[in-house]
Amino acid sequence: MRRQFNNQRVTATVSGTVVTFKSRFEWRYAQYLVILKANGVIYDWDYEGKLGRCPKAIFYFENVKTAPVQYTPDFWIKNKDGEEYHETKGYLLGPDITKYKRLYNQYEYVKLVLVFMQKPKISVIRKGKLNRYCYRVIWNARTEIFSKIKGMIEW
Repeated sequence: MRRQFNNQRVTATVSGTVVTFKSRFEWRYAQYLVILKANGVIYDWDYEGKLGRCPKAIFYFENVKTAPVQYTPDFWIKNKDGEEYHETKGYLLGPDITKYKRLYNQYEYVKLVLVFMQKPKISVIRKGKLNRYCYRVIWNARTEIFSKIKGMIEW
């Protein structure tokens, strides 16, 4: 059974390409990445491989008896330190941690940055797992990112 999160899909033109984002949060984050690229902070980015700039957008997991068997991060980012994959999250579910653990174990070279819209209510144990499996966690994008660029992106 799939959960419903009341995400509003957004279709917008980004970097000359029409893209349908799964949520308004992903759309806002894409606008943020456009600003970072324009200011030279990052070299390039892509959304789920839809802009055609990402070398690898899907990761397949081996020896999996339960779902998920593949994972597509929301954003690929190329910066001065190499490549990163950013995942935007509104909520955290148990299967999400399983995906991140599998990615960490089977693709040790991948840097996964987890970006929450607002600070989630999760246990200390889950926080520890996220900090272990992710390269970095941004706990509250609303204050850490979007409050700093208010007026620069569509809200």
